[in-house]
Amino acid sequence: MKNKNIFYRGELLLVGVLAFFSLFLLSCRDEESSHDIDVEIRLTAPDGVEPLDVSDVYVVLENVRTHRLDSALSVACQPLTFHVESGNYNIQVHGKKNEGKLLALYSGAALRVAFSQNERFTVSLDKSYVPNPDWVEGSILTSIQVVLPAELASLSPAGIVVNLKETVTQRVVSAVTNAQGIAEFTVVEGNYVADCSGELVKGREDTRYYGHMEQIVVETENSVYRLVLQALGGTGEGEEPYQLFLKLPEEYTTYSLQDEKIYLQKMGVATTYELMCDAEGKASIASLPYGFYALQGQVSAYASDGIRMYVCQIPYTEIRHAKETGTEPPLVPTIEVKPSYPASALVFKEIYFTKSRSAATGQMYNADGYVELYNNSSRPIYIDGVSVSETYQNTAVKNGIFFPEYLNTDNVVPGFIFTFPGSGREHRLDPGKSVIVAENALNHHAINPGSPVDLSTADFEIAENDWRDTDTPEVPNMINYFSYTKTVTSFHNRGYKAWFITKADKPMPEFLAEHITDAINPNGSSTKIYVYSSRYVLDGVIVAKPSGPLCRPLPAHLDVGYTYCTKANIAKTIRRKVARKEGDRYILQDTNNSSVDFIPDSQPSPRVVLE
Repeated sequence: MKNKNIFYRGELLLVGVLAFFSLFLLSCRDEESSHDIDVEIRLTAPDGVEPLDVSDVYVVLENVRTHRLDSALSVACQPLTFHVESGNYNIQVHGKKNEGKLLALYSGAALRVAFSQNERFTVSLDKSYVPNPDWVEGSILTSIQVVLPAELASLSPAGIVVNLKETVTQRVVSAVTNAQGIAEFTVVEGNYVADCSGELVKGREDTRYYGHMEQIVVETENSVYRLVLQALGGTGEGEEPYQLFLKLPEEYTTYSLQDEKIYLQKMGVATTYELMCDAEGKASIASLPYGFYALQGQVSAYASDGIRMYVCQIPYTEIRHAKETGTEPPLVPTIEVKPSYPASALVFKEIYFTKSRSAATGQMYNADGYVELYNNSSRPIYIDGVSVSETYQNTAVKNGIFFPEYLNTDNVVPGFIFTFPGSGREHRLDPGKSVIVAENALNHHAINPGSPVDLSTADFEIAENDWRDTDTPEVPNMINYFSYTKTVTSFHNRGYKAWFITKADKPMPEFLAEHITDAINPNGSSTKIYVYSSRYVLDGVIVAKPSGPLCRPLPAHLDVGYTYCTKANIAKTIRRKVARKEGDRYILQDTNNSSVDFIPDSQPSPRVVLE
């Protein structure tokens, strides 16, 4: 029995030894038949296609035996090298290029290709088209190609996020650059600005970059724009005072930039720094960290009376604030700003023209009208010599009834002209404050509970030399230079007129003498009216039926829209919206579009700003 067990143990040992040698031989055989090699895959562009026009193409090698996949991205048909084990491979090639309405597809394949040593293999590409699912009719393909600065040229331009912003709508679209540094956008016609910032290598400050490009005009053809990046290193550590100069064109040198603020944005980050201007345009800050900055935006240049101003655009400017190592003082940049359009510190806050009804009888109560003007700027102004007018033309009639020859021109025709008295600096209006001009400066709510307003504390009153007019002695009177009526002037209680504020360039008697003209009334009689250019107008509002005006008595640059109250004698007003608040001061919305700037049928709120 013992001998039999020994025999079986010897037999198992022999089997184990034979199995070991078999595995060893198989392993040696595998080593002889499979080893690492380098395979170079070359791509041939389709017939008639330049290799440089072929966009990103992916090459995939699949090991037939192990199903292992190796892939790489080829740019412009450049050859790719794969380090793989020898054996049989399936090769698949695919890519696409945005050509606007269509996508160009590139493809190629080779099956069971045997690679036993280092070698090259060529795959020919075919080209086909499919509809672009992202295409919007009317779009144009626009490409932004980023160019790396010399300091970062050894790095890849792939993976940079480029933002493209439409300058009117402010809509932003983004795309990522490919290995050639190209980001592709499908956008509609318009003017755009491109920018990008970040690090080419994550976590490495020395690879930070910034790019910005103005005036990208997308028209009817596909186009490519080159965006040269800027490296953000090399300015030194620390900070020190900084200043620059904003220069107005020669014809605007009488305007002041006093107390205007500009903002420097540090490139590549969201940090901004505020600089304050003096009257001559020197903008300064007590301490500014070294670095690269971008300056753009707008400032307001004010006339000597503080009322009339020009909104000035600051051109996009890149600024390098670096630690100086030489003995020469640093140069102070001078940037010329461009006046874009006139604006006004003085705007309409409310116009209460609907009036009210008697609480006792329900009859019309037409004595409680008022208009409120507001200092929408950050500095005091003087309203001496400023005039308030309602137009002659009626917006509810296609030809305006009166003097249609002046419709759709650059001229305005006032139906009345009431002017603030003063020699120039007598009536000061501080920022965020308003002035109320009442038809009758009385406590109307006490006289008629149906009226919502107490105008006994109005600043000025419209007083006329007529027995039917009530004059409140303690309230200063406006100067009545002209009115359409020979009796008592009353605001149109449906508001079917346009209102405007005027500041003449000389005393009103002289100004009006230069702008009086002959005209013909609708009944054929002759009359004298005043007609002058809209350039003297500070603010304008068109009021009409809720359905809209049938004529436009103000040029579009004063008011491109309109506003309304739905009925007469409903004790409602049109009130300007609040745009924002700075400290305790409200900034009212002023886009020269009363359709969005004003609230129709609003509750009267003299002297009170309602958010």
